[in-house]
Amino acid sequence: MKDPVPPFPHFRKLTLADKELFSSYFAKNPPETSEYSFANFYIWRNCDRSEITSVNGNICVCARPGNELPYFFEPMGANDIEGTIKICLSHIPRFSRISEKFMKKHFEGKAGYKIEAIKDHYDYLYKTVDLIALKGKRYDGKRNRIKRLLKNNIPIYQKLTSDMVPDCLKLLNKWSKAKASGVCFDEPIKEALNNFKDLGAEGAAVRIKGMIEAFTIGEHLNRDTAVIYIEVADPEIDGLSQYINQQFCRNEWADVPFINREEDMGNAGLRKAKLSYHPCKLVNKYDVTLV
Repeated sequence: MKDPVPPFPHFRKLTLADKELFSSYFAKNPPETSEYSFANFYIWRNCDRSEITSVNGNICVCARPGNELPYFFEPMGANDIEGTIKICLSHIPRFSRISEKFMKKHFEGKAGYKIEAIKDHYDYLYKTVDLIALKGKRYDGKRNRIKRLLKNNIPIYQKLTSDMVPDCLKLLNKWSKAKASGVCFDEPIKEALNNFKDLGAEGAAVRIKGMIEAFTIGEHLNRDTAVIYIEVADPEIDGLSQYINQQFCRNEWADVPFINREEDMGNAGLRKAKLSYHPCKLVNKYDVTLV
């Protein structure tokens, strides 16, 4: 039996059973930013310490991460949104990761709000054809690294299946030790791997000499865009991350015009990597605080 979303001021944690509810909302209101997929809400729920409540019949997700002040995501629904905003702000005086469309409709030009662009959370949007073809001088480095990979290895691309998950987790452990970023990445990736079928996600892996050396997971964000929220590759194998990115786009997302590869979270290395693929657009997000 599904656990109903409690009315405000009561909250509860997200469960997999909430996917149907979230999906029904997103079907009517296709999201533009990467946070607004059920999979992202679900896999980050423990790191973000997020919970849900119902305000005026709208779904409201509140996050209380340890590294920043609590906030609400934008409400999901169409029932008295202005009233819903006021109730949310009376509890926690901040919205964050909200879309430009929502910001302009409900906050821009109104007194009592401090509006800030949060560039560390802008999504990187790419043309799928660019990520597949890697044409032109600006992609020389990407093509050359893939060529070196193919010269020294025979990578085998496969759709992700449940029996691959244990080997993917072993790779994740190696990858995490090499990255040592201190960011809460491991748990969301494990959640995505262990639940990718229930989350409705697509995944792929690359084997080299029988061993899984890379894996990736993504899904449709809206009709024109896929979001890729997980990509892990052995950092010791040159060209592997470029290869799995290209092949995942080619094999799973060729019929989708755009790929959203999420934000850089203020990490200089991630920012450099994402810019090196030459995004066609940055998807703006905003923080709104009651003043």
